[in-house]
Amino acid sequence: MTVLLDNKGQGKVGDTLAEGIQANAHVSILSGLFSIYGYSALKKQLERADVLRLLIPSNDTLIASGNVKPFRVAGLTGSEADRRFRNSLNMAKLARNCSQWLQQKAEIRAVSLPVLQNLFHIKNPDGSAIAVHGSSPFTSAGLGVVPSDGYEMNTCFTTPVETESLLKWFDAIWSNPEATGDVKSFVLAQLEIIFASKSPELVYFLTLYNVFRDYLGELEEDKIIKTRTGIKDTLV
Repeated sequence: MTVLLDNKGQGKVGDTLAEGIQANAHVSILSGLFSIYGYSALKKQLERADVLRLLIPSNDTLIASGNVKPFRVAGLTGSEADRRFRNSLNMAKLARNCSQWLQQKAEIRAVSLPVLQNLFHIKNPDGSAIAVHGSSPFTSAGLGVVPSDGYEMNTCFTTPVETESLLKWFDAIWSNPEATGDVKSFVLAQLEIIFASKSPELVYFLTLYNVFRDYLGELEEDKIIKTRTGIKDTLV
């Protein structure tokens, strides 16, 4: 069976995956983006899976014979659409949970070429499989938890011929040593930065930055202190 998913009236990617993941499932994901809020949306289902293979773009990081230079995962802490989740102040806890889950169950590789289409493939112990292929990445917006900035279009496949064909496509990318490299340690290190204890001073400066970051480009001396006030000429 083939079903279209647009994260609106024709069904959501997150709901479809949540219904399709059984205990001890094998999950394979190729995604242009990966965020902790995407993980949060499927946390319960993903944690009962047995194996995860995650392919993400290398963001121009050099990959040669499986060797990858350090890089940062784009969008790991979400986007502007995740503001309401950030306001709940549980980012550190969520990052820690995500790190533990990835440490226990995931293999993570970066692919050197751009990811133009995303794939979620679920292979269940009972032999059933589901594959969602299309525009939606592994983020809260991509899963349909929050509204997307654009029009999403994905196709959900459940027949053996189609799901196996998409899995072979994924496997061909995953097993290519010239195109992919192991980046699990880099992803875990980036997550650790998020949940590691922060000094009060660092929290203070980060707060100031996030409050005023939209105005940093306007911070010119004449705009902060008007010339006519004469404050520049004082000895105070």
